[in-house]
Amino acid sequence: SKLIRSQNTIALFLADAGQGQLALSRIVDRGQGYYNWVNHDAARGEALSQLSQWTEVRDCICQTPKLTPVMKMLGVSPNPRALDLLAILNAESHAYTGSDCALDFLQKAHERLDSRYLPGHPYVARLGLVAAHLCSVNARWGEALSVMSKVLSDEDIYLEQIGRGLPEVSLLTLARRMESHLERYLGYVLRASPNQQTVRDAFEAHVRRKGLVFQQAAAISRRTSEPTELREIRQELSLRALGSDLINADSRAQFERLLAKRDELEATLAKTGEYPSEALEQAINLQAIQQQLPPQTTLLDFAEATTGIGPADEHRVVVFVIHGPDSDIAVVDLCSRSRMDEIVSDYRRELESD
Repeated sequence: SKLIRSQNTIALFLADAGQGQLALSRIVDRGQGYYNWVNHDAARGEALSQLSQWTEVRDCICQTPKLTPVMKMLGVSPNPRALDLLAILNAESHAYTGSDCALDFLQKAHERLDSRYLPGHPYVARLGLVAAHLCSVNARWGEALSVMSKVLSDEDIYLEQIGRGLPEVSLLTLARRMESHLERYLGYVLRASPNQQTVRDAFEAHVRRKGLVFQQAAAISRRTSEPTELREIRQELSLRALGSDLINADSRAQFERLLAKRDELEATLAKTGEYPSEALEQAINLQAIQQQLPPQTTLLDFAEATTGIGPADEHRVVVFVIHGPDSDIAVVDLCSRSRMDEIVSDYRRELESD
C-alpha cells in the first residue's frame, strides 16, 4: 500500500507539471484506502485531460468517493492538491462533454478554490476557461469574450507578481498555458463580431502577454548574480503564490510585505548599477507601437486563435493590421493553421526547385 501511494504520488506530481504521458506510464493500481484513491484518480484524470480525453476523465473521477464528515473525524487527510484537481476536473469534464451538471460542478469548484488561490493562479484560470466555454456553447460570444478577458488580466497580474520567483520549468509551463489561453481569447474575438475597441483590446492583450513572458525569461537569466536575501524572498513568494490560503488576510498581508521588500531590494540594486533597469519593464501598448511606425508603413503581427478545447481542434492563423497613429486597426482571419503549413511547404518546394 505504501509503495502504491508513493508511485501514484509521483504520477500526480508529473501530471500536475504537465507531463501527462509520463504520468500515465507511472500510475499503478488504485490500491486500498481513501488517500490512495484520491491520488490515483487525480493523477489519472489530470493526465487524461492533457490528452483531451474528457469522457475518460469524467468516468475516472466519478468513481472517487466523497470525503464525509465521519471520515474527517477518523483522521482521513488526503492530499489537498489532489482534491483541488478533482474539483477542477469535475467541472472541466462535465462541461466539455456537454453534461447538464456542468454549472453545478463549476460552482462547487469555485467554492473550494477561490478561498485557496490568488486570481490568475493556473487552477483558477482553468475554471475561467470552463465558464467561457459554457457561454460559447450557447453562442453567447460576448459573454465568453468578457470571461476570457478577465482570465487574461488576472494571469498577467499573477505573472508580474511571482514570475521572477518561479523555477524555470514552472515559468515555461505557465507560459505555455497562458499562450493557449490567449489563443482561446482570440478565437472568441473572431466569433463575437468585434468592434474597434474589442480589436484594440485584443491586440494589446496579445502584445502584453508576449512581452510579459519575454520579460520574465530575461529576469531569470540574471538571477545567479542576485544577493542571497533577494533570492530567498523570490523563493518565498513563489511558494506562497503557488500554495494556498492567500485570500486569508494575514497570509495576504505577509505576501504584500514580501512584494514590497523585493521591490525595495531591486530598486537599491538598480541605483548602485548592480541591477540595471530594463526597457522591457516599460509598458508596451498599441499607442506606443503606432507612434514608432514610419509614415506610410503597416505592421502585420501574426497570432493563432481557436475556440476548441483540445489539440485536435482547428487552430486559425490571424493577423493584426496596424497603421500609423490614430488609425483603426483590423484583425483578419487568414486560414487554418494546417492550410498555412501547406502553403509554406509548397512555397519552400518552389524555391528549392528554382
